[in-house]
Amino acid sequence: MAGQISSSLTYGIQRLPQVSFFNIRDEDGNIVMVCQQHAGVTP
Repeated sequence: MAGQISSSLTYGIQRLPQVSFFNIRDEDGNIVMVCQQHAGVTP
């Protein structure tokens, strides 16, 4: 079972025509980028 993770949103959500994304920084300074392709949009 995963433990609780302390994190903060490092940049606001960016919305582009084909994809949206944001970055999360954890307590160790690691940065994770979360991306989502918009439904019905082809690259």
